[in-house]
Amino acid sequence: YQVFNDTVQININSLAVQQGWAPLPQAYDGTGVIIGIIDTGIDFTHHDFKDINGKTRLKYLWDQRSLFGGTTPIPYGYGQEWDSTEIDFNLCLSNDNNNNSHGTIVSGIAAGNGLEINQYAGVAPKADLIVVAFDFNAQTSNNFTDAVEYIYTKALQLGKPCVINASLGDFFGPHDGRDLESQAVSNLVTAQPGRALIAAAGNFGNLHYHLGYNASTTDTNFTWLKKYIFSNSIDMDIWGDSMALNNIHFSVEAYDSANYASRGTVPFHSFTSTYSTTLTDTMRNAQNDRIAYINYSGSSYQTDDILHLSITPDSSSYYYALRITGTGRFDVWCSEIVANSLLPDSTMFPPMVHYKYGDTQETMAGGFACNDHVISVGSYGNRAHYIDYNNTIQLATFSAGSLQDATSHGPTRDGRIKPDITAPGLWVIAPMVLGAEATSIINSQSWKVAAGGKHILASGTSMASPVVAGIAALYFQANPTGTAAQFKTCLLNNAKSDSFTGTILPNNDWGKGKVDALRTVMCGLVGIDEPLTNINFLNIFPNPSYSGTNIEYYTNDNSIDHAEILIYDGVGKIVKSIELSNNSGTISLKENDMQKGIYFCVLQKDGKYLGGKKLVIL
Repeated sequence: YQVFNDTVQININSLAVQQGWAPLPQAYDGTGVIIGIIDTGIDFTHHDFKDINGKTRLKYLWDQRSLFGGTTPIPYGYGQEWDSTEIDFNLCLSNDNNNNSHGTIVSGIAAGNGLEINQYAGVAPKADLIVVAFDFNAQTSNNFTDAVEYIYTKALQLGKPCVINASLGDFFGPHDGRDLESQAVSNLVTAQPGRALIAAAGNFGNLHYHLGYNASTTDTNFTWLKKYIFSNSIDMDIWGDSMALNNIHFSVEAYDSANYASRGTVPFHSFTSTYSTTLTDTMRNAQNDRIAYINYSGSSYQTDDILHLSITPDSSSYYYALRITGTGRFDVWCSEIVANSLLPDSTMFPPMVHYKYGDTQETMAGGFACNDHVISVGSYGNRAHYIDYNNTIQLATFSAGSLQDATSHGPTRDGRIKPDITAPGLWVIAPMVLGAEATSIINSQSWKVAAGGKHILASGTSMASPVVAGIAALYFQANPTGTAAQFKTCLLNNAKSDSFTGTILPNNDWGKGKVDALRTVMCGLVGIDEPLTNINFLNIFPNPSYSGTNIEYYTNDNSIDHAEILIYDGVGKIVKSIELSNNSGTISLKENDMQKGIYFCVLQKDGKYLGGKKLVIL
């Protein structure tokens, strides 16, 4: 037996779709659908991106960074483009080197076909690819909207549905999906049927990166910031709804981080006094030595007000307090908020009673991932172990199925639940860049490389997002005239819950829960308003298992006379019989319920076989 993209396919139920389990009318593998990847590039020499004849599966590759070797795409006027013929003739000069294989990994999770070695196939292994190697040094935000438009236009010319994966983003902007870039992306996604855009939620969920609260006229609240050693300044945007900042006053004070003594301060300023102008304060200590420059500049953006605040310190050893008084609600996203572990309590420093801590909520990527027409994806643990390049078993320190610590949390700034859904993203095995870079990784970090040296371990919402993009490709193959809204409805309404997600869903950690490819594709076939009561399948997770497992089952209708799950050992003896009282549900087997070994689980109703699956207890 061979594995398929390690356990991702099992966790999301996509093998059932690829194999065409009843009552699906056929198998779905992404054939006839374009998956667009906006990322660091792709190693198109990897056989997971070629067909069985060795021809590339890339229809087009636009490298926004390249200056020569291809054709500059019109109307964009920058970068170089190659088509499939030029790629097959080795004329393409683009690469994914020096980027930790990020784009190659993401592409493989969504659409790798497993031909390189060990059958590490992606979710939609027969989809075609259009890749944009993104210019991360671009000085404007047009590059991303250009990339989205480019991919959709090429797919339209090919006459195929198209889903785009964006495992990239930033943490600037209003975090409400209303910025101009998000609106442009939204318009492109909804311009016609057969389109979707999937985005990584971000990996700031374990950092106290967000600060937001209602100012008070009776207290002056404060939060400490600290300049990174290698940065020149502390920069932030303070966001508020229209007129929300008008009655808030801002100031900055410097504290010695060793004994928390005040070293200097500047006057308070109102937002209105900074509007459409720049105010500059020079902070000095008691000896009149300069400590820092502080610049304030206020502006409005659609229905929001923004105060741009920049602190340029002379010393990196001080804490710089953002001081707030007045009335109104504001939000800040700033990586320089001092970690809670470094803060004194109120017995050590009495003013801490007025301190406002950074939090881990609203840590979503700030742009298009917050838009309702974009599906943002969080990450959970995919597997608990794997065998590395040296044939050593690597064991995880987390529980498979649990939410990844770093996955970003919602809500959006205007209170909407995000991320939309979660997918396996922690400890996923996928294609890596080959050649000299692969050799370097094997020599220095062989524990990350899977057996065979062609695939690598990766983690994050960047890896969870292409899982959902692959499901979108399966959905649009089955339902090519479906819209982005219909796909989203099918995806979210058929999400799974378990002991990790809990039953109170949706929420700002899991969204609607965990993705289920089979139920999503079935939804597109039967109609989004019809119940999915005619699905027959048996799913086991985790599998293989060290310490207990879950058997998820569905029968073919709402009525049930006599249904059971029978578990056979290797010689065909029934070792456990589980009577079922519902047409669907989940049976949990505890650690001591089964001996180590290989078993076969059978779901049957009224003596009729409905499905079976192998179970391995380690």
